[in-house]
Amino acid sequence: MSISPVNPEDYNRAITNLRRVSPIANKQLLGLVGETREGNLVLIPGSYERGYSNALLPPNQRPHYTLNLGIIGQLSDGTLVFPPSYNSGLSHGLNDLRFTIMVEVQKRQANRNQETATALEATQAKLRELQEEVDRMKREKQQ
Repeated sequence: MSISPVNPEDYNRAITNLRRVSPIANKQLLGLVGETREGNLVLIPGSYERGYSNALLPPNQRPHYTLNLGIIGQLSDGTLVFPPSYNSGLSHGLNDLRFTIMVEVQKRQANRNQETATALEATQAKLRELQEEVDRMKREKQQ
């Protein structure tokens, strides 16, 4: 089974939709602890948010670690992050992106199917009209 490339429109809609949503539901303890939308607690939610937002960047533009000491890391764009939270945010962001792209593809496919069904109904109605016309002509010919 081959995987077809993602339609750029679906990808862009997915990115736009994900950028509208904050991955952190609320912050506590002076912003040192946060809760994700899924209800998971994360330390240093700013690092989680940074990872999540970086997941929405194209891979070649995504910052990488230039320094990772376990408790503190520096990204290639100079940002200091808490690596466990950053990595978790990056992973969740990539998963959400995949899921959102899949949803966009399914929505587009459903719209296409609806358009096809509408066109098919119109064609069937025309065929019924033609069949009625043919039947009428046959009856007139027989009389």
